[in-house]
Amino acid sequence: MEILNAPLIVVLGHDGCGAVKSTLDALDKGQVPDGFIRSIVERVAPSIMMGRKEGLATVDELEGRHVVETGALLMQRSRIIADRVGSGDCAIAGVTYKLSDGRMYLQGEVGDIGELRD
Repeated sequence: MEILNAPLIVVLGHDGCGAVKSTLDALDKGQVPDGFIRSIVERVAPSIMMGRKEGLATVDELEGRHVVETGALLMQRSRIIADRVGSGDCAIAGVTYKLSDGRMYLQGEVGDIGELRD
């Protein structure tokens, strides 16, 4: 990040996300997968639990919440990213897209992405 001087980080999610579905199954049905998928479920679960507290319910709504949360975690976990966002040299965009038509939706941003939302 520091070497590349990237002005934008995009956290990208998609509709019908299998990771979100697996996390919902783990939380709702106790079906916790083994192996690497379990590791993914453990990382996605906090976003799903927060999203549910906000009244979100569908896989796609929760995926949108997860990309926003992932952007926030980047700020918390990387001093370099946080400093660059703070100085206006970088921003983070949480985006989801529909597999069927490729349309993209801005879910949230950290810092100035240079465009206004509709």
